[in-house]
Amino acid sequence: MTTIIYYPTGDGDIEETYYKKYPTTPDDYFSRVDDPSGSPDDATSYIYKSGGGTAAKYALFTFSGISVPEGSTEIEVKVAFRHFTSGFSYVSVAEKVCGTRYYWDYTSSTLNNVWEDFTDTILYPAINPHTGLVWTAAEVNGSGVYPLEQIGVRAMTTYGVTQRFTQLYAIISYTEQVTGGVIGVGGTGGGTSFPKSFNWGAA
Repeated sequence: MTTIIYYPTGDGDIEETYYKKYPTTPDDYFSRVDDPSGSPDDATSYIYKSGGGTAAKYALFTFSGISVPEGSTEIEVKVAFRHFTSGFSYVSVAEKVCGTRYYWDYTSSTLNNVWEDFTDTILYPAINPHTGLVWTAAEVNGSGVYPLEQIGVRAMTTYGVTQRFTQLYAIISYTEQVTGGVIGVGGTGGGTSFPKSFNWGAA
């Protein structure tokens, strides 16, 4: 199985009334959360959501260059983020697919009451929320009938609580189907499809 990490390259649907950024310049949001895996800058730059009662709000980002080979199977889209909250709060993975925003239900992917320090979390919605089926390569690449368009979080904070996000990225995994020549007597046979993760032997 092949796994590739993708980082946000632009702002998507961000409810700016509720989400703020630190520092305040530059004007975008995505540059506050695009730290490389394993190298977060934590309190140096982040987006944050404060108060708002029990209302949950979206912070979604665009990603470019996602390229899952056509015909791949076992496609997984995981969302990793690093965040801190000063009190009781919720956060779920959010995705925009085919023009509609979805979030993974709190009961299946919830992070509550993280205190004192930033914490790493990976949440895994296993299906395309628009179709209810496993992802296809075209959908993940953003070119299918029901394309994955944006990825982010949907967070809730109670009054007086602040939730900060300093890092967010997508982890895309898949098994690629490749064509290998089958050796026969006197020449090569037709192409046969094997998973890329197949362990080839050496003659």
